[in-house]
Amino acid sequence: MRTTPVRLTPSRRRVLHWLAAAAGVLAPRPARPAGDRVLDQGIGGTGIRPGPGQDPEGDRGIGGTGVVGTIRDFGSIVVNGLRIAYPADAAVTVDGRPASVAALRRGQVVRVVAREGGSGLATGRIAVEREVSGPVEAVARGRLRVLGQRVTTAGLIGPAGTWRVGDRVAVSGLRRPDGSIAASLIEPAGEAGDRVTGPVRRARDGGVEIGALRLRGLDPALVGRRVTVEGESVRGGLAVSGAQEAATGFGPGVARLSVEGYVTRTGGTLRLGSGLVLDGAGTRVRDGFAVIEARVGADGRLRVEAVRAEGRGPGAERPAGPGGQGGPGPHGGRR
Repeated sequence: MRTTPVRLTPSRRRVLHWLAAAAGVLAPRPARPAGDRVLDQGIGGTGIRPGPGQDPEGDRGIGGTGVVGTIRDFGSIVVNGLRIAYPADAAVTVDGRPASVAALRRGQVVRVVAREGGSGLATGRIAVEREVSGPVEAVARGRLRVLGQRVTTAGLIGPAGTWRVGDRVAVSGLRRPDGSIAASLIEPAGEAGDRVTGPVRRARDGGVEIGALRLRGLDPALVGRRVTVEGESVRGGLAVSGAQEAATGFGPGVARLSVEGYVTRTGGTLRLGSGLVLDGAGTRVRDGFAVIEARVGADGRLRVEAVRAEGRGPGAERPAGPGGQGGPGPHGGRR
């Protein structure tokens, strides 16, 4: 059944479904036909879902910290200031498709469940989530337009590269409240098709779009939600071949969150550019970039406990330690 957008006072069960993602086995989800209404199973469009025979609500009774943020360094992965070890055979997906640890790069935005072990935090599953893959439509100093999305490049962590109109690229980064993407890594798209994840809005003429990309064939019921859309570029937009709500959280065993994003505050509510909403009552924070640490309360409310790195965006924070622009170094533990 289709759910309503997340509120600050949902039932405990609804929050557990909303958080169901990376605690399951990573595997691609099939694309839905254009116009098909998304059925919310609590597992979003990053391809994170339980495998055959597994509990669809994830690792019950096993605690952990759900982490969403940018890879800043290796020797483990460093995300949101946390050093998270992973094995050489960790289950990795890129945009929901199986990959290996060799695909990991500084600047990628990842989603993991980190669990405390004998030598610190560790994970066996890493989901890389890129915000848009498609053709470069315009180039200017410090910015690009990719598949109708405004992309700023001042905060790149990976190599800047030289991109031209017509090049196909995949952009990792964080959404700002105005809908633009603050890029942390831009890579050649390779075999990736046209794909974008972001908030769906109603255009002035009644159509639906993400950024400035008109979505032809998308169910209007998805307006106001964060959705992953795939399709083919056509004159004046994207002919949608598949759409599903994007993952925004983790499995029910996760009681703590560490989430990187661009924040706006309305009263006691904090809203990230990604669409995540948290109870920030009593929290002192300005609009801008932040790493937010929160707890899922017994009543299901997502309560902010701490805010770090306020005002600093992707690329601004470089942890000490080994690491380069390319892939990972040793994975098995802390350095």
